[in-house]
Amino acid sequence: MELTDEGRAIALATVRKHRLIETFLVEYLGYDWDEVHDEAEVLEHAVSDDFVERLAERLGQPTHDPHGDPIPAADGTLPTEQHTALDAVAEGVRVRVARVWDDDPDLLRHLSDVALDIGAVLTVTARKDSAGIVEPRPRRADGDPRYRRRGTHSDRSCLIRGPTAP
Repeated sequence: MELTDEGRAIALATVRKHRLIETFLVEYLGYDWDEVHDEAEVLEHAVSDDFVERLAERLGQPTHDPHGDPIPAADGTLPTEQHTALDAVAEGVRVRVARVWDDDPDLLRHLSDVALDIGAVLTVTARKDSAGIVEPRPRRADGDPRYRRRGTHSDRSCLIRGPTAP
């Protein structure tokens, strides 16, 4: 199935609303990243286009949501990005977490518990074969529990997804 140009524009506008709302909920209302998806699902259908553009302006025109997903620009464009799934990264490789699937709140809570957030730099030391999650507890490559979302890294970026993610 393919979308028409008009259908694609509507879909991207809805994704933009959703991801901007998630960003607002985290940055301004103190939600954790595992709480925002369901809330944004409700709100994205209740806000106007004007509200969305004002929200984007207030947030400083963010390019990514709290899970690392790209936020479509107002004109519907998306940045071209290339990530490697964490379960495809070999042991010993240093990576930067760039994106995390947001449909598994338990996974998001676990990642928060081990300080593995967007921007975290780590070296894969061992893996569980079934889930693709590093173990033992991942160590931040820089040893610092803090991170910078907008920093640049020379490390490969990776995508973390749960065992049921597409």
